[in-house]
Amino acid sequence: MNKGDLQIALSELSGAVTFFNKRGQGVKLDGLGTYLPSIDTKGELSISHRLDADIKNTLNAKGAYHGDMQFRENIGKTNEEFIAMWNKDHPEDLVV
Repeated sequence: MNKGDLQIALSELSGAVTFFNKRGQGVKLDGLGTYLPSIDTKGELSISHRLDADIKNTLNAKGAYHGDMQFRENIGKTNEEFIAMWNKDHPEDLVV
């Protein structure tokens, strides 16, 4: 499959998801996830995406992520530690 064929296939897939979601039907794409339509009390349609469990588990495996990360040193800190950090940096606006 070349790039053009792939773009056409993705466009068709997008159209199919849109078609079924507009009719209130969820769409499951094996290996990718599920697109679920819902309507709020104002009548506004929204679509949520539930990521495929295998992708989620693979990405969440310890050591799987290799990209840049801001504030890596904050991973694992408790709420109390975040509050202490805030209060130290913002004595005029303390969190109690």
